[in-house]
Amino acid sequence: MDCQDAGVNIKILTKDDIHTARASAIDCGIIDPNHDISTGEVIEETTFQEYAEEERLERVENIRVIARASTLDKLLMVRCLQKEGHVVAVTGDRVGDAEALREANVGLSLGNQGTDTARDSSDIVIMDDNFASIARVLSWGRTTYNNVQIFTQYQLIATIASLVIDFVTANSASEPVTINIVTVISAGNIPSAMLQVLWVKLMVGTLAALALTIDRLGTKLMQQPPTNQNEPFITNIMWKNIVGQALYLISVLLTIQFTGESYKLSDKEKDTMIFNIFVLCQLFNIFNMRKYEGNLLRELRTKRLFWGIVGTIVVIQVAMVV
Repeated sequence: MDCQDAGVNIKILTKDDIHTARASAIDCGIIDPNHDISTGEVIEETTFQEYAEEERLERVENIRVIARASTLDKLLMVRCLQKEGHVVAVTGDRVGDAEALREANVGLSLGNQGTDTARDSSDIVIMDDNFASIARVLSWGRTTYNNVQIFTQYQLIATIASLVIDFVTANSASEPVTINIVTVISAGNIPSAMLQVLWVKLMVGTLAALALTIDRLGTKLMQQPPTNQNEPFITNIMWKNIVGQALYLISVLLTIQFTGESYKLSDKEKDTMIFNIFVLCQLFNIFNMRKYEGNLLRELRTKRLFWGIVGTIVVIQVAMVV
């Protein structure tokens, strides 16, 4: 049911007779026990192969079970669904399943029962031969994709803001970090500006990544509809967030840069304020980027590693400024 809740359309292709296949599908929750057998959800392999190609494409989405299925039926099913624009995952453990496993978008073979040929043709091997593991693989895949989107969004906001500020202020942070490291090694001293650059890169590139991706996302993610394979990786909503938050951060920092003298701030004080505000904004942006289920404070109280990372960032930032 987890797979179906996530929008996965499950189909059974089995060597069992049509009555046994139908009973198995009902038991798994794939078809309604009160369904009319004339709807074409449950068919035999001879019927499926006798369809003309156009008719097969028309009926393939409605088919839930194919009884007495052969490896050819599995391959035809994969090709039909792909022509209809679906992302197809196939399970198989026999030598004859190899071609279907290769042509599917994701091939899943059973580690203990599967043949070497099936395993070699698969993208993922399920070692415990349990269908529930497929749901876990799906959950892991969605979580990983979602986490990469979140971190990419976070990185772009930080990168856009830092590039603009570096360009306007023309400080040493615009120098490549590699050159600064070589300078430090050869000179034997560490410029404060370089420490700031390295700290920002460490925070944005490493600590923020851990804080944003270390925890497994909740069940609501699996209840969302599948991502369209033609949808861009960075969606319109993500672009709005990236541009909006980057512009806000840039406007605040540039205001301090160009109006600091009116508040009788020295150049060193302005640089310190810009550095401190930039880091703190990125810190609070970690909270903004994370997705929560239920009560925010209650959920965060259980995230010890998350709070450990946040505490580390705060302590190092205080040490840098002081």
